[in-house]
Amino acid sequence: MHTPIHAVIFDHDGTLVDSEPVHLACWRKVLAPHNATLSKEDYNQNLSGMPSIYSAAWLAGKFNLDIPADALLREKQKHLRDFLTTSCFPLMPEVKSLLAYLAERNIPLAVATGASREEVTASLKHHELSAFFRAVVSKEDVRHNKPAPDVYQLAAGHLGVKEEYCVAIEDSDNGERAARAAGIHCLRYHPFAATPDDYRFGCYITMRNWLEPRLIKQS
Repeated sequence: MHTPIHAVIFDHDGTLVDSEPVHLACWRKVLAPHNATLSKEDYNQNLSGMPSIYSAAWLAGKFNLDIPADALLREKQKHLRDFLTTSCFPLMPEVKSLLAYLAERNIPLAVATGASREEVTASLKHHELSAFFRAVVSKEDVRHNKPAPDVYQLAAGHLGVKEEYCVAIEDSDNGERAARAAGIHCLRYHPFAATPDDYRFGCYITMRNWLEPRLIKQS
């Protein structure tokens, strides 16, 4: 017997949009004047899905930079704002099809992200996704960012659905910890997953197939 799902809550970075390469490029610009180079492997292993202030502190320590983490973060955010002024994070493959599928069944949807509201608003507006979501919870809305459960608890509350009847869609360990700490089942998007299982999916088509028998259509 499947656990019924009444609502779906999406992460933003790496889940709705392919933003991680942009974040990596911004951090590399921050580090360039210090003759430091951040590898893709280091970024993926240590910084992907982590709060930006944590990333800044990690980089300051790794490269022995005599610069406060908040100063590094301000510089990174400047590069990110410059990017968002003229461009936008690309949409993840097949995600809009999944959103339309869920909307057709009147499943309440929310975004729960450790990113800023500015970043999420830019993505939703550029890709015309705003109408899909009944609630957006960003890092400005909570006291504790992921991996704390706050953003997921608040998103479920805004949707009016108990946590045990929600499912989160995430791409990072940090995000999964946050969802599970909130008592929310978590599906992981892994573009290179060899085979789907109850938690890891290589594309949103196989994830939709997993969701279909569990969704409880809302009135």
